[in-house]
Amino acid sequence: MISGMKKGYARILITGSYGQGNTGDEAVLTAILDQLRRRMPDARLVVVAGDTETIRRQFGVETVWWGDWAGIAQAVRQSDMVIQGGGGIFFDYSGFHPWKLFENGAPDLAHYGGFSLLANLYGKPFMVYGVGVGPLITDAGREMVKVAHSLADKITVRDVESKSSLEELGIESNRIEVTADPAFSMRPVDEGRARRILSEHGIDCSRPVIAVTARPWDYEITQSDWERSLAEPISELAHSKQAQILLIPFHKGYDDGPLLRIREQLTASEVFVLGNVPGNVLGNQYAPNEIAGVIGACDLLIGMRLHSILFAILTATPAIALAYDPKVRSLARRIEHEEICVDLADLSKLKDVIDNVWERREELSRDFARAGVEMGLLSERNADLACELLNGGLAGALSRDEHRDGHGDMFADAFYGRLQAVRVRDRMLAKQFEAGEIREIIDIIVEERQPQPSRSFEMPESKEDESLASFLDRTVTETTGWLVLIYTRRYSRDGTADVVKALAERDIPTILISGGEQSATRSILGAKCFHLTEAAMNASFDRVLSVSTPRACRRVLLLRSADLNTFRLINHAHAMNWATVYFPGRPEEHAKGDLDAHDYMVKNAEYVIAGSESLNVDMKTIDAHRVKIVAEGKNSNGQVAEILRVVADPLTKSPVRVAIEGANHG
Repeated sequence: MISGMKKGYARILITGSYGQGNTGDEAVLTAILDQLRRRMPDARLVVVAGDTETIRRQFGVETVWWGDWAGIAQAVRQSDMVIQGGGGIFFDYSGFHPWKLFENGAPDLAHYGGFSLLANLYGKPFMVYGVGVGPLITDAGREMVKVAHSLADKITVRDVESKSSLEELGIESNRIEVTADPAFSMRPVDEGRARRILSEHGIDCSRPVIAVTARPWDYEITQSDWERSLAEPISELAHSKQAQILLIPFHKGYDDGPLLRIREQLTASEVFVLGNVPGNVLGNQYAPNEIAGVIGACDLLIGMRLHSILFAILTATPAIALAYDPKVRSLARRIEHEEICVDLADLSKLKDVIDNVWERREELSRDFARAGVEMGLLSERNADLACELLNGGLAGALSRDEHRDGHGDMFADAFYGRLQAVRVRDRMLAKQFEAGEIREIIDIIVEERQPQPSRSFEMPESKEDESLASFLDRTVTETTGWLVLIYTRRYSRDGTADVVKALAERDIPTILISGGEQSATRSILGAKCFHLTEAAMNASFDRVLSVSTPRACRRVLLLRSADLNTFRLINHAHAMNWATVYFPGRPEEHAKGDLDAHDYMVKNAEYVIAGSESLNVDMKTIDAHRVKIVAEGKNSNGQVAEILRVVADPLTKSPVRVAIEGANHG
């Protein structure tokens, strides 16, 4: 739902990593809003944000929550233009999976990749605005970034390296313009305000102050190693210059860990050096322009955060850049001072660089001041091009109205309706899930107070050390005809134990995901079944469904419970070409679960199976017309045989799979 809607002239939707507590991203937003308002004072600006209330109050804009794709689609549909950027939002360090697109709450590229598709769907001008691109590690991530930029009407990037990355993906060079990070046009607070902030934190502004920024980072490097390597040369510098150290977190609640650990190591070696003035930590309750001003009031910055380096350039503050990501070195190279850069993976040269930068402070300050002005002017180019695009003056802009037809409008309406349904589903599931967790705790307490009946089946012969990958390598061969993945919350109570045993007797490799009833991730049943706890599944969710099998192998997802996990499992299973089977336990079992999830499974699983006539009648009360009956009274072997017979038909397709296949071939 869009908040704060008012009448105005052009309506512009702005999306990036905003309202997430990151000072650098908020600096980018500050600059973009200022740039657009100076050119279009009557424009209605809408921002996709995490903390919508803070962004609305701080910037005076309308907002839409980043985790609600139905609300975002509505905002795109109502806009006159969509701007994506700036910031380094096109990367895939954590991987990218296409089926996560338009999943509420999906992070990184799975989130940012959806906006170009929506803008194209609704026929809106779309501009990529001063972004950073890369690193791109996966083929899927590269394809998504290529698609996003292929659909853009105008592309500006903040550095040459980003342009090269897009060119390597096949984006035409003449469609990409290198400008500068929008934050270069932000105006820091004056020196008086900055010094007052320092004084409020007990810092003596008459003595040298060294600012330090850091963030969590363990990609191809050990966090504790670089933290230790960083603390020692900073301590030596503070000792030799009688300087104070100011630690500045740029991301609320995220940077605190490494900064506080560095502070502990600094304290141990600098008690004497710092005298009665301990190291200070500056909280980021301050606006980006205030934090930029504070860096400007310091004598030196040793910075890991990209926008802390940008703030140093903007305020002519000498700096050392800690390159944890290629974007940091790109910025240093852009201002022709790559020598201030030290790779985080090798800080052995940091002391020499610190000494060199300290001796050249005046020279670097002059060069930074000149570079800040140049970058500021280039950053304004982003807004000039946005205005041209909005006003229809950009050569090559698509004449969308001429190309749209009734079919496109129908699909847009259908897609929006689907997103609305997902919104309702997620909200109701959240409530049901909370209630279900409470019921589970009550059930456990009740059961612990009662004598426990002996279980009909246990899990012997475990291989505690085997991984899922090695289990599949061992059990799935070229002649394997079936692979079954079973999910249940009540392994010992819904008959799943007998089903697992029957599958094992048929020599069918089986992955069992169940709650906390079993103690560990392991192979069981003579190593024919691999058990995953829910926690283990959530930690490696994508790998579980992305397993590779021979072409002739039929992969089957068998859902025995209905809850929040089953939504994720069934939708991803459809995308990965698994057959989906909903085979719930007794009526009283699913009555304890999530009724909305039960309803969703009945309507969206490709095969719906009831173990008894009573359950069949119960399921048909919610309009389940495709229920197959596994004859009541059959033992587990008979039930498994019937299930395999039913699932052997590859022609049955759920509405979800039909939609996915239509999108893939459209």
